[in-house]
Amino acid sequence: MPGSGVPGQPKQDCADALERLADHLADDGCYQHAPDLNTLLTARHANVATAVAGMAQVQEERIRDGEQRLKHIPEWADLTQETQANALDQLASLRLTADHDLAGFQRLYSNEYDLLTRLEALEQRVIDDGRERQRRRVEDQKQKDIQDGRVKTSRSIPVPELLSTTAEIDELIRRLQALRAELSCYGAFELRFERD
Repeated sequence: MPGSGVPGQPKQDCADALERLADHLADDGCYQHAPDLNTLLTARHANVATAVAGMAQVQEERIRDGEQRLKHIPEWADLTQETQANALDQLASLRLTADHDLAGFQRLYSNEYDLLTRLEALEQRVIDDGRERQRRRVEDQKQKDIQDGRVKTSRSIPVPELLSTTAEIDELIRRLQALRAELSCYGAFELRFERD
């Protein structure tokens, strides 16, 4: 068992109990301590159940945080709604339910690494897919600009007259970052801000 965090809590909670258990087992008459041993076992089961509940909560928080991390990737906006929904479904599929026993504890503990690595891979795939879509869109726009005889591309972005929450500011920044990534492929461009 790990020694820290939510998975390490049962070990820390039971340190005294394990010491008493070792003392009882070292005694030649350990069979006389059956009620004490049963109490220690019950307490251990309760600690493991509490740890499983805590790990399930941490897993849920990681999945919610992962959803937010995905949505804040600038390339997220370039994905179709279907692709976004698939990415969120893949993340949600990492959610495990587990019995409140040692096997459930081990199952959730083993899933922790898988959850983190799969989230990282999912983030990278979102970035790669979004950049590929941006690249194709830029190439299409370049071809259109060449056909229209333009040497400089132009874009406009609607901007609200008033921003009143940090979420609105974050959304504007995310849209500007996505536009920056797109326009960085052009040698010359014009960007117009339009009132929303």
